[in-house]
Amino acid sequence: MNDDKSSVRGENNEACRPCYASMDKVELEALAIEAIKEHRRLFETDQHIYDEWEKVEADPCSPHAVIQALEEQYLARQKRTALQQEELSDVLNALGFIPSVPADIVH
Repeated sequence: MNDDKSSVRGENNEACRPCYASMDKVELEALAIEAIKEHRRLFETDQHIYDEWEKVEADPCSPHAVIQALEEQYLARQKRTALQQEELSDVLNALGFIPSVPADIVH
């Protein structure tokens, strides 16, 4: 019996989306680089929200509603980042290696 999951499994039994399997290595590498950059941006923003949440939570004068809003925002962002990380993993699995991506230089 062939279910949806078995049709997207690679040789190593790792998930690989069919659309990635049909792409050539140049396209996959470009997609992987962009996904890595996006992951870095998401992580950086998530960390900023987390730091702000901790700071506000530590202040006894902070309204509970503000603390709760930051917590909810952080948790929602974590879910989004986890989904993006799964997609990045799928791209890297299809590509077969992790491309070198230099850190963004902020001026």
